[in-house]
Parts: sequence; structure tokens; C-alpha cells
Amino acid sequence: MTTGTDGGGSLSTAQALVSLLKWGSRNLVHNLEFIPDDRLTWKPAPDAKSALEIVLHTAESLRAMEPVLSGGDWTPSPQIADNRDDAGRLLLAAAESFAAALLRMPADGQDRAVVVGRRQVRVRLSRAAEMPVADVVHHHGQIVYIQTLLGDGAYHFIPELNPPD
Repeated sequence: MTTGTDGGGSLSTAQALVSLLKWGSRNLVHNLEFIPDDRLTWKPAPDAKSALEIVLHTAESLRAMEPVLSGGDWTPSPQIADNRDDAGRLLLAAAESFAAALLRMPADGQDRAVVVGRRQVRVRLSRAAEMPVADVVHHHGQIVYIQTLLGDGAYHFIPELNPPD
């Protein structure tokens, strides 16, 4: 993973990940607004997560991986909220903090192995840095899917992503 720009003004890998992370987390929280209050804890299957649990899991994933970026250990810390607003704030705060950590991550040493996750997976640090960003995008899709299961087939994007008239 590279930091800074390539000198020609294009985004570095870290900047691209931060951009995707910020869009994904903000749009996930935006889409959560379209799930009715009485369905936030509804699960499409007994072993599935509810929309509220998905948001909290996503925030936990970001928080757990953040110390790894600066040489620490993967450290899970359950994120707790019982409503949409608090869960959204937790996710957005976790995303901002992880984004800042991504941009601070030194370019050297990114090929070293780190151990992450509850299953103690061994990966390169550069891959570990990407995993929570992919997780945000994945879980964004789950929230959208829950919306469709609840009868909302519209596309909901954060307003600043809508093209001008």
C-alpha cells in the first residue's frame, strides 16, 4: 500500500481506501434510515444479523483492526447501541478514526505478517488494512438487501453523491 500521491496527482492506495471507507460508512448509515424502527432488530433468518447488529459489527471490525495499523494487536471491543442514531454515530466515528490511522500508516513494513480476527488469521499488514474497508462495503450491501426484503426497492445514496439536475 502506498501513502501520499504518486506525484502525478492520482490517489495513493491509502487515499483510495479512505475515500471508499468514508463513502461506504456514510451511505450505510444513510440507508439505515430507510429501515423502519420496528424492523431494526428483525433478522431475515434465525442465524442472520439484524440491520442494527450489522452496523455494530461493522464498527467493531474497524475498531478492532485499527491498532494493527500501528503495530498493535487486533483488539475486539463490542460496540453497543440500541437505536439507529447511536449505532450510526458509532460507525461513523469508527470509520473516521480508522481512516486517519490508514493515512498515518508508514509505507515501510507493510509486508510483515500480522495475526487478526477471532480465527487468528495470518495476513500481510497491507491486506489487513484493506479488510475492514471491504467489510464496510460488504455490510452496506447487506443493509440494502434487508431494505429490499422489507419492500423498499429504491436506491438510496447520500445526497452529495446525487448528480446535479
